[in-house]
Amino acid sequence: MREGPSSEVLSGAAGWRPVLTSRLDGRVLASRIPITSGRLVTIADAEVPERLTFTVPEWDHGTSWVPESPTHPLARYGQIIEAQIQVTAPTSRIVTDTRLGLFRVHDWDFDDEGQVQVVCLGQLQRVKEAKFRSPEVPRAGGTFFSEFRRLMVPGIPVVIHPDLVDRPIPKSFVWETERLAALYEIAAALPARIRTDQWGQVNLLPPLPDVPAPVMTLTDGEGGTLIRTPRSDTRDQAYNVVVGQSSATDSPARESVRAVAEQLTGPMAATTDGTGYGEVVRYVSSPLTTTPGQVAAMAHTTLRSELRKAQVRTVYAAADPRVELDDALALRRGRRRARRTEWGWVVGTDLPLTVADGAMRLDVGVSA
Repeated sequence: MREGPSSEVLSGAAGWRPVLTSRLDGRVLASRIPITSGRLVTIADAEVPERLTFTVPEWDHGTSWVPESPTHPLARYGQIIEAQIQVTAPTSRIVTDTRLGLFRVHDWDFDDEGQVQVVCLGQLQRVKEAKFRSPEVPRAGGTFFSEFRRLMVPGIPVVIHPDLVDRPIPKSFVWETERLAALYEIAAALPARIRTDQWGQVNLLPPLPDVPAPVMTLTDGEGGTLIRTPRSDTRDQAYNVVVGQSSATDSPARESVRAVAEQLTGPMAATTDGTGYGEVVRYVSSPLTTTPGQVAAMAHTTLRSELRKAQVRTVYAAADPRVELDDALALRRGRRRARRTEWGWVVGTDLPLTVADGAMRLDVGVSA
């Protein structure tokens, strides 16, 4: 969870102002972009999880915001947008800044009627675009950590969580073209998560625990910030069995290494006798896993990730800039005598940048 104003401040009549700054190669091009609307959307399992969109007027105080030159603040030639939200407490008037992150301008559109729409993507878009010019193989003596750092594009800092354990990386395979896919493959085999923080750093983090420990509770009713939680459900890609396989080729004589992770309890328990939920199976493989323990860890982590997405609550709440992907939340709703609480992880966010943009939407994967 990002640092920011308290829930008490946000549930009142707090002031809310977005501050977007444009930089190019470290030089400030615009310290405050005059946006009229916008949203920051994040999706946990997207290749590039972050997407920042906003609208600005064609003219503001004599300045044109149509990016028709390579050095314009909204042009797509490497311009970075730093986004933050300033919240003013209604009584004390104390201002709290919450930094949302760094986003690279990807495209813009001028409707010729006075509005410019801008789309910015997260730092991993740079990695996605910078495909390998020729196939890459792991370096001699390389480890998971050293190869992750080596394959990252220049200029993006890498932070590796101290709880992760490094190990030598297998040698007999090739990364063909996709740089970002190679980084995700390293993360999946560790296993680990890739997340970009509000400073533009790419973090390699441990898998989420099986049981959430909420860092925030959203409550409806008086004094709460929870507005509504419409619900739906589907079996589509709601996996409850993951079969992990090693595709390592260091030794031609190596026996196939496989491991199965399955949900054994609850309504999504895997059953093979024709009763209950049945089986919805996903296969995962990696050339970077070589032992039964490594394959089992990859399969277990993948299963837990799939189960988080299998039961998603859509939550509309008062805008809160602190909430980010992978936060553990408690949702408390219903009448006092029939209150129901669910726990889960944030798998998607949709944060309004201005007051006029309405409520915040969160997708919360509740415990299966």
